[in-house]
Amino acid sequence: MKNTTKCTFNIQADLLSELKSLTQQKEIPSVNRGINEAVELYLRAKKKKHYEVLMEEAVHDSKFMQRLKDVDSDYSSIDQVVPGKW
Repeated sequence: MKNTTKCTFNIQADLLSELKSLTQQKEIPSVNRGINEAVELYLRAKKKKHYEVLMEEAVHDSKFMQRLKDVDSDYSSIDQVVPGKW
């Protein structure tokens, strides 16, 4: 199990009720697990959005784009599709 720490927070009553219902239906093993999974999904989505913003900014960075073209050119001779499965 990952390193955990105990904390106290407020949650909307209807959300807690839904989590408890999912636990009773055996959809999730516990309310804690449901909250952890939800937070993980939320953070993953936030990080993805942040990455997309950074990439959008990079498109307008001429030095970045030049480095990208240079790398693409450097590897173009060895970048080939391999037939069949690996």
